[in-house]
Amino acid sequence: MSASWQARGSTPVATIERVNRELLDIADRLVADYDDIATGSVLRCLSRAVCAARAKTADPDEVPTLAEQLAREMLARRHEPWVPEQRAW
Repeated sequence: MSASWQARGSTPVATIERVNRELLDIADRLVADYDDIATGSVLRCLSRAVCAARAKTADPDEVPTLAEQLAREMLARRHEPWVPEQRAW
């Protein structure tokens, strides 16, 4: 049984290096795009998104795209104002 990235002729190490470079580029873009949020918070959202993307897909080439999409969704929710629920006394 061969992994999906081996079927295309690329070595697993080369695939991992390429994916990691893509994730670094995504991290740079997200930090620049969300400069009103602390850098550590942006990177933490991306880290959580990468974990979620890896859990959803077995193909490493799909991880960066899915992780960026999930991270942007998480960061967009941070911009929504929080309104507490009205309590019924």
